[in-house]
Amino acid sequence: MRCTSRALARVVLVVSALLLCAPVSIAGDACTEQWSTSFPDPGANGSIQAGVIYDDGSGDRLFVGGFFLEIGGVETQRIAAWDGSQWEGVGDANNVVHALAVFDDGSGPALYAAGLFTQIGGVSASHIACWDGDSWTPIGAGVDGPVRDLLIHDDGSGLALYLAGSFTNAGGSPARGIASWDGVAWSAVGGDVIGAPGAGCIALLEHDDDLIATGTFLGVAGVSASNIARWDGASWSAVGFGVDGQGNALASMDGDLYIGGAFANAGGAAAPRLARWDGAMWSPVASDLTNPAIEITCLRTIDVDQMLVGGEFLTIGGVSASRVAMYDTAVFHALTSGVNGAPARFFDADSPSLGLEGAGVVGSFTSAGGLQCARAAVWKTCAGAQLIGDLTGDGVVGANDLAELLGRWGQKGGIADLDGSGVVGASDLATLIGNWSSGD
Repeated sequence: MRCTSRALARVVLVVSALLLCAPVSIAGDACTEQWSTSFPDPGANGSIQAGVIYDDGSGDRLFVGGFFLEIGGVETQRIAAWDGSQWEGVGDANNVVHALAVFDDGSGPALYAAGLFTQIGGVSASHIACWDGDSWTPIGAGVDGPVRDLLIHDDGSGLALYLAGSFTNAGGSPARGIASWDGVAWSAVGGDVIGAPGAGCIALLEHDDDLIATGTFLGVAGVSASNIARWDGASWSAVGFGVDGQGNALASMDGDLYIGGAFANAGGAAAPRLARWDGAMWSPVASDLTNPAIEITCLRTIDVDQMLVGGEFLTIGGVSASRVAMYDTAVFHALTSGVNGAPARFFDADSPSLGLEGAGVVGSFTSAGGLQCARAAVWKTCAGAQLIGDLTGDGVVGANDLAELLGRWGQKGGIADLDGSGVVGASDLATLIGNWSSGD
């Protein structure tokens, strides 16, 4: 340890000398991460649960679904579309819309909505329907219970739309908790979810080409799996010893699998509400989420080593962050003052024609970053747009970034591993110095 400290001290002295003598060069475009509340008041009068951008023939529109009965002053029950200037109704749903996805079954992309409803746009539809730009159409016989999530995935048998929920049948045939629709027929996915009445899946994710499912269950297709399981296209398997409580959200980042929910342990060890699976073992991500009232409700990866985390927390990983935060595989970062109510889901909000750029978030909040909004906002990220070496995201590579890199010296991976070698060291330092800049 003493040798490492001396070596690092020598590095600091050499770098300081070089930077004092070297001319500053390679200016970069500044990128400011900030909240955008592009949707004018009045917003939704109830929680928004899902959002997706879809071009139904009239250009990009942001479709949202949830509990609301009015949005932007327009009476429209539980589903609506934003065209960049105003909200519009697209047919009422008679119960909650929990999930939205755009899926092409071979006849062109269509918007799919799913949830607790049995009627939408005046059409009977058992918990799922598709929108073609003009009208809603039921998806065969649908499913016989609530749907919580949708995912497009190819398990080796072709691209299909996968559903997670608390149903027991799909298309009239047994399929408990998880099912798929290929554009022609419904199918069970290897077998049924096992558990008490009401057991089912809540979230789905594609990770390393496999399908990951989480929720509240004891197993799938006869395989014991505690609230999280993996489908490789042929069989289900457990993900270690799983988690001891409900899973709400999944994400894949830097080769690892993340789960958020209401659990206290993962793999038999303490890992409250948020845990990481590295392919061999579970580990905690934020040890301070021990309050039973806290749940992680949503996750979304926005870059190779950046993940948005949402839930009912005010502090996470030792950082004050109101209900939303950014995690970079090592530490958490607050998104300014966060949001003032529970977030339900993150979504891709990049659409120049709508004036949207970044990661969208919907939920029950009414302000984001101190700005008034009505249950929908966009966090403008600089992921993928930063200068190489701009570790602090301020648009320049400078002294703050150098301090950040030196503070992570010897760390495994993370944002300071600029050369992708897996360890922060001399090569990363050389890269940072090579991109030293003055900004604008």
